[in-house]
Amino acid sequence: GPLVVAYELRLHDAHLGGSDAQEAYALTGIDPSRPHIEQGYALLRECVSSLTMIADAIEAYSPSAEKQSP
Repeated sequence: GPLVVAYELRLHDAHLGGSDAQEAYALTGIDPSRPHIEQGYALLRECVSSLTMIADAIEAYSPSAEKQSP
């Protein structure tokens, strides 16, 4: 999803062309007809959301501090 798109943009110096751009829009659900600033905001919002879900999943499966032995 959005993390893959952000990585692809990084690899391509923030410029995806043709079918790569269409695939990126499809993966993120970003509307390509919106102004670029709104597209960038939407990508950042989706990346933050993905990272938050990953952090929540890691926290849910990590042993609590009181169960860990020194």
